[in-house]
Amino acid sequence: MQASYRLTVPWGAAGNACGTCLGAVLLVLVLAACLPASETNRPFLDALRERGWFDTAIDYLDRADGDPLASAAFRATVPLERGITLVELARRTGNPTRREALFDKAEGLLESFVRDHPADTQAPRARRQWAHLLLDRGRSLMALSSQATNATTQQSEITKARALFTKSRQVFKQSEMYYLTTLKTYPKILDPRKDADKIARRNALRNELLGARLALASLTREQGKANPPESDAYQRQLAAAASEYAALYEKYRHLLAGLYAHLWEGACYQDLGQWSKAIGCYEELLDQPADQPAVRTLLLKAAVRVCE
Repeated sequence: MQASYRLTVPWGAAGNACGTCLGAVLLVLVLAACLPASETNRPFLDALRERGWFDTAIDYLDRADGDPLASAAFRATVPLERGITLVELARRTGNPTRREALFDKAEGLLESFVRDHPADTQAPRARRQWAHLLLDRGRSLMALSSQATNATTQQSEITKARALFTKSRQVFKQSEMYYLTTLKTYPKILDPRKDADKIARRNALRNELLGARLALASLTREQGKANPPESDAYQRQLAAAASEYAALYEKYRHLLAGLYAHLWEGACYQDLGQWSKAIGCYEELLDQPADQPAVRTLLLKAAVRVCE
């Protein structure tokens, strides 16, 4: 099995804006010339988001919701796409109050789509986006708790973070079950010459399953760190997270995601003060051949942790 990973980089500096804008305009013109109107919706939306034009993407979705030229399939996904776009817009918003308001709105849209369209082909995507948003918001609250100036505020942020982690785990578990159930519908043996499309879909499902399991291990770690370091709950859950990451590394060590699991396993040992185990994980990673940019990034992270 070969995994596919896309590294997302923020849009370039303002100095490159003119060239980027021109490229986007040309792309839209090409799409309009080559595709029927009903088939340009998603490529156009993707082009807007890839260039960081999230406000424009929201305006486009608002218009497309009632546009007879937009395909029925696309109009049905407008709430989902609006939620995903709001998440990306919020992550690039500097004002904390506006950012939280955008996250709230996005969370409501994603949750509603999952609840109202459980059998839709886009439901797994909506569920994944929702679960990651809950996890990220929980992490943000934990970061805020560490900056709190009084114990009451700190405990309030931690309590809210714990609730988000619990909800995120529930959604990721639903995703894991969906991927497992769907994978069981595929034959164990497929002919690469005749079943190339099925093989591609099966591999995509396997990647999504791995992503859900990595997220679940991350949640175990985050839930552990929401306790005082000297507590039994902290020690127990960090050890459990290390075991979850270790199992993923053993099964997927031939994939980049599996190598990252080993990095985060080491981070759990580091959290527990088990330095020899942590350094053992990092040094194993540093023995990997640095023949790909993504792997070199991973090795740099491991090297930084060795030096901490």
